[in-house]
Amino acid sequence: MLFSIPLALVGVVAGLLLTGTNISVMVLIGVILLVGVVVNNAIVLIDAVNRLRRAGFEKADALVRAGHIRLRPILMT
Repeated sequence: MLFSIPLALVGVVAGLLLTGTNISVMVLIGVILLVGVVVNNAIVLIDAVNRLRRAGFEKADALVRAGHIRLRPILMT
């Protein structure tokens, strides 16, 4: 999950360079919003893994199942 934030920032920089947009206050607000969404998705995914672990799943199975359950909502955001 920690590598998601740098990847999001790389995407922001690439988008800015591709469109020729300068860094402004609105861009920085958008970056803060993007980081918040990434962190929120990570928290929800970890919560899903923890709930599956409490339900008796092994660690690897819980990770795969939580990823399968939460992938669509994460991609939608």
